Amino acid sequence: MSNSTNALTVQDYQAPALVDAFDHDEPGASPVRGGNVKFDGGAYFVGKEKVPVEANRRFVAYDKAQGWQFLKKDCPAEWVMHIPGTPKPEQPECDESTWPLGLDGKPSCPWKWTQFLYLLDVDTGETMTFSSNSSGGKIAISDLTQQIKSMRFMNPVQCQ
Repeated sequence: MSNSTNALTVQDYQAPALVDAFDHDEPGASPVRGGNVKFDGGAYFVGKEKVPVEANRRFVAYDKAQGWQFLKKDCPAEWVMHIPGTPKPEQPECDESTWPLGLDGKPSCPWKWTQFLYLLDVDTGETMTFSSNSSGGKIAISDLTQQIKSMRFMNPVQCQ
C-alpha cells in the first residue's frame, strides 16, 4: 500500500505481546480507529471531507482486522468483524429489493468484506485506519502482511 508520495514504513517498532480487554472489541463495534483513510484517484484521503494525506507523513502499520461492513446511503454503518482464530463469519442477509446500485448500475449487496489496516504516524502519534473492500486494497494489505511476516521470520523477537 504505497506509492511514491505516501510510503508506509515498518521500522523497529515492536508492540508488547499483551492480551487483555483492549484486544477484544465487540464484533459489531466500529473497527475504525482515528481517521478513516481511503485511496481514490491515485491519492490517500481522510474522512468524508476527503482531506488529503500529506505526502511527507510516515506511518507504521501496527495491526489489521477484517470483517463485513454495511454501507448504504442514509443508513448508519454496521460491522460484523472476524475474530482471529475463528471461522470467517457468514455474510449478513439483507433483502435484495433494498440493495443500492453498484458501480456497474446493477443492485449490489451493501455488506462488503472489508480489510482494515491500522496506522500510526511516527511523528505525531496520530492513529488512522486504511479500509478497503476493493481487490486492489486487499492485494496491498496482503502484500504488506507478507512483508511483515518475512521480516518477523528474519528478525525473530528474542524472549527473555
